[in-house]
Amino acid sequence: AVFSHDESLVMVPDARANAVACWDAQSSALLTRVAEHSQPITWIAASPATPAFMTCSTDECVRFW
Repeated sequence: AVFSHDESLVMVPDARANAVACWDAQSSALLTRVAEHSQPITWIAASPATPAFMTCSTDECVRFW
């Protein structure tokens, strides 16, 4: 799991959906899932200064969100 730059979100790879699940860090509510990979996500990195992150997957793609 990875926290967003302001620690308001927790981003977790969802292997069943090949997506990133974004959870509210305060309430533990699922806010959204972002899915553009065709295979499981192996890495998530959050920007230290902006509300952006990157993912890598076994589909050999890197995505910038």
